Amino acid sequence: MADGNVKNLKLIYSCPVENTETNGDIQQALANANKPHMQYDGRVKFPMEIDEGKALLASANGRGVPWMLINHRAKLGIETVESVIVFRNDGSGGDGRVPSLIFILKDV
Repeated sequence: MADGNVKNLKLIYSCPVENTETNGDIQQALANANKPHMQYDGRVKFPMEIDEGKALLASANGRGVPWMLINHRAKLGIETVESVIVFRNDGSGGDGRVPSLIFILKDV
């Protein structure tokens, strides 16, 4: 954190996602959102109120986020995960690009 205040933490990145389990969860979430062949030129946002958001939070790449929020509550304050964004972080356009995740936090 630039100013040393960890209570300003609002984003947690998981880049790139190479875990097979999480990639399967991402593909299923995208298929459920009618984006099974997404080119990843943009982003797809899944709120925590829907099953796809919850599944990505419970994935191998996501489950550490609530663990960190719970175990570091004294320093972070009371935070929750608002949503998760799926995107591709490699702008090359190649088929080998893997997805990445951004978990968006909010104060409770």
